[in-house]
Amino acid sequence: MTTKIQLSAPVYFAAGESLNGVTLESPQWVRSGTALVADEKALTLERDGLADVLEVDGKRAVWGACCDGKHDHS
Repeated sequence: MTTKIQLSAPVYFAAGESLNGVTLESPQWVRSGTALVADEKALTLERDGLADVLEVDGKRAVWGACCDGKHDHS
């Protein structure tokens, strides 16, 4: 499965990782723009604040509200 992400910082991809449908033979930096990556990589990059998930398996990613706002999210 693949996830389309929007990069917000440069990201290092190691040899053997999937990037835009290709398994990399050598490491590569992606500095900006969008990319198709493995789901696990996308979630890690999003968690670390390096990317935003745009699509999962070709379908737009939509995150619903987590609550009614009655508690502090900080």
